[in-house]
Amino acid sequence: MTTNARRRLLRDLRELKKEAPQGIMAAPLDSNILQWKAVIFGPPGTPFEDGIFKLSMKFTEEYPDKSPTVTFVTPVYHPNSTSSHLSHSIGLMHWHCASLRFCFTIHCVCLCGAVYTNGNICLDILQNQWRSTYSVAGVLTSIQSLLDEPNTASPANADAAHLFQTDRVEYERKVHECVEASWIDSRFTSASSEPE
Repeated sequence: MTTNARRRLLRDLRELKKEAPQGIMAAPLDSNILQWKAVIFGPPGTPFEDGIFKLSMKFTEEYPDKSPTVTFVTPVYHPNSTSSHLSHSIGLMHWHCASLRFCFTIHCVCLCGAVYTNGNICLDILQNQWRSTYSVAGVLTSIQSLLDEPNTASPANADAAHLFQTDRVEYERKVHECVEASWIDSRFTSASSEPE
């Protein structure tokens, strides 16, 4: 059955294959075009440089009128992320883990973000500013930008926000630990493999 959502996701996939933004990869699972795997590489010239941050994206039949749910699978030490202190013993590196959820119920303004204890993040462009013209590439680019442009006024990780503002050296040390940890997970071998 072909729906508007599925047609649009195929268009988004063609766009990504033709001209993906730098540092972003995404593709649907072979078995379900409404579920995608994605990778965001840490932006060059930032503390997140060389990081490999894996995400899971879930779309509904209402896409693009309704935003997707995006889940970070890789831990991120960030003012707007609550995933940084979770241990591997709770499945942090598994695709089915919801260590950091971008549900895109936004209450903020201007690409600001906050992730709360349940993992939900706010990004203004993805709720009250969500437009059906936003694509998979646009969503992932916004998340990639948030890595280096945290909103410390609305932190989910108060420790990271405090360090970001008062001790940038220590903040960047902790970010580098996350970046190095992101290299360890080899489970994301292809965008077409099923989540574990």
